[in-house]
Amino acid sequence: MRHENLPAFALVLLVMVSGCISGDMASDSYDDLSQIDVQDEIEEKVGDETGAEETTSQVSSDEIDVQQPEKTNFQIGDVLSNEQIAFTVNSVRKEKVIEQYSEPKSGFVYLICDITIKNIGLEEGYSFNPYFNVEVQDEDFYAYDYSYDSYELPKFFGDTTIDLGQIQRGEIAFEVPEDSESYTFMLKSGALFERNIAYVDLGTIETPEDIVEGKISIDSVEWNWIDYGDLMPGQGMIYHVNVEIQNEGNVIIDSIYDMLIKHEGSEISSKKEIDGYSVSPGDTETDSIFAWITIDEPGIYEFEVTLYNQGSDVPLDTTYEYVKIS
Repeated sequence: MRHENLPAFALVLLVMVSGCISGDMASDSYDDLSQIDVQDEIEEKVGDETGAEETTSQVSSDEIDVQQPEKTNFQIGDVLSNEQIAFTVNSVRKEKVIEQYSEPKSGFVYLICDITIKNIGLEEGYSFNPYFNVEVQDEDFYAYDYSYDSYELPKFFGDTTIDLGQIQRGEIAFEVPEDSESYTFMLKSGALFERNIAYVDLGTIETPEDIVEGKISIDSVEWNWIDYGDLMPGQGMIYHVNVEIQNEGNVIIDSIYDMLIKHEGSEISSKKEIDGYSVSPGDTETDSIFAWITIDEPGIYEFEVTLYNQGSDVPLDTTYEYVKIS
């Protein structure tokens, strides 16, 4: 039934599919819409339209007809649908960072939503732009737009046109305050002032505590043994200690190294607070510590490298390597 107060060009307030659909069905079997009664009717109406002649024109959210939904607040995993598109929020989570150069502003975190959209009735394509078509609202009714840092997500869902019968799934991020807890996802039209909105209740999502965890290992030690006779008797030169850093936490590690070299139990060199690479959560980086240490005799040398996060004196990990220089 058409609501008299709704603008004719606004985005569909999508009708709730009859019955219940689980989060697993929405995420893993989204294309199997024939299991849902209302979709049987949709498929009959679409018929053989999937084979319609292609056209270069596109249908935007503003041009979709408006229908009054049976309910206004949907849940994660619900399929919101009319005769043109079907939409689902599959899951939601919070992250401290996305990548090394994508950190939210101070006091904020990323709220990342996994969504699916299927074009079930628009022969000319469904045009979706996350900057105009989605936003989230917190429990205090403050709204937050799509974040451009979404581009750093491995499964990024960006500005796109979805052809008839096709499904697209991906992730989009919003910057929200760390101290906000519950959220509503809003699917809206692209109109600047007049818009119709469908709401998905995302529930309460706790902000994760900072987890600073990292591992370090020594891949190799590069050295030369030089003998220039009387001018320079046999002498070893250690010039690179190659390490690997793995970030196992949820915040960026700004690597700092302490390095100690021993021979037959005696310390022959010590270097402190050597700057290293920044490593994003879940990533691994290789780095070379510039040593330039000279030694006077062959033998077994012990290398000890300790990893710190910049600004902290608590070691994250220590690695050892024994190298025979002959």
